[in-house]
Amino acid sequence: MRLRSELLRSLGKAPIDTVRSLRDYARADQEAAQKLSALGLDEALTHFDRGSSRVAQTTSLSLTFIMRVGESFRRGRRTCLDRALARYAFLSAAGSTPSFVIGLDRNLDAHHEAEALGHAWVEVQGEPWPNEDITAYRVSYRHAAERSPTPRHRP
Repeated sequence: MRLRSELLRSLGKAPIDTVRSLRDYARADQEAAQKLSALGLDEALTHFDRGSSRVAQTTSLSLTFIMRVGESFRRGRRTCLDRALARYAFLSAAGSTPSFVIGLDRNLDAHHEAEALGHAWVEVQGEPWPNEDITAYRVSYRHAAERSPTPRHRP
């Protein structure tokens, strides 16, 4: 309910910026799914590092808000991998330098467990974005953006 009221407030204050920002997130989400399917994870991440697409940051809306609203409209089965890659693509396009991280359950030995539990997330400046509890996982894969930081907008 709070997200809905925030969205209505932002549409009232800056309708064009809000719609444009949500469109940019949807575009990044769609491109992330296509690149993951076509290229695999490593190549998809490298594609977004090259800054293939750019988000015009002419809005005062926070990237966290845009992402939360954009994800609330997304339908279908989504995994943490899908969400994390979409977030990585969106943040990269916005000029941020995120890290894409995969962690495995701290209580499992991935080499001996048939079904090790894992989770994928994005970090900005070393912190999970958006704020989420990752204490149950130990990092097993990290991909840091490979371009020089020129942040235009902080999440």
